[in-house]
Amino acid sequence: MSEFYSKLYDRRLRDWEAFDRITLELVPRYKESELSGDEWRTSVSVTYWFKGHVVHEERYTDMQAAIMCLGKDWLRAQEPIPDEVIELEKQYCDQPSCCEAPTQHFRLKKVFSLQGEELSGELLKYKRKFCQRHSRRGDCSREDSDSNMELLAPEEGV
Repeated sequence: MSEFYSKLYDRRLRDWEAFDRITLELVPRYKESELSGDEWRTSVSVTYWFKGHVVHEERYTDMQAAIMCLGKDWLRAQEPIPDEVIELEKQYCDQPSCCEAPTQHFRLKKVFSLQGEELSGELLKYKRKFCQRHSRRGDCSREDSDSNMELLAPEEGV
């Protein structure tokens, strides 16, 4: 069997998100102009975060404009998923929004579709990584459960 099929590939959790926090913040600035005069102005900064890092930003004239454009910007900002998000994803626990380094790596015994059907005959094998706090997965999900994960030795998880 080729090396391609023996390698373990990362598999995202079903509830994975490209952004785990979006903030809208009113930002004041003082405008100086000899033509139109000096005054305070504001804009709205929309900041998209992943694992504690800013990965995308937008600016609007006011809060209403920012809110009205949020859905459009959210879609555009993750099509494709930013390279920075993909790189950060490799460094952190797979639990959404967790900013901790992974301490345990697991091989998935079985893989399931979004509808819950087992995807049999899979030649590719998948893994996930979690920090100590999130390494306990529970028993509710078919794929994301303690019984479907095999703890890997440290050298295997990399």
